[in-house]
Amino acid sequence: MTHTLDPRRPVHFVGIGGAGMSALAEILMARGFGVSGSDICNSNSINTLRGAGARITLQQDSRAVEALRKD
Repeated sequence: MTHTLDPRRPVHFVGIGGAGMSALAEILMARGFGVSGSDICNSNSINTLRGAGARITLQQDSRAVEALRKD
């Protein structure tokens, strides 16, 4: 089975402030993907991603994904 990401659809990361997730988010943003994410606390990585256009909430709740999509 092959899975491919569609750049027309945003990608959401849980734990986006971590070293691995933030790096993946940066790569996808550089390739034109919309990125959103959530984490439990603010960090330099989150601030950098927000500055590049990522939409990030500081709560771990599945409702956050829907809230980010509505804005």
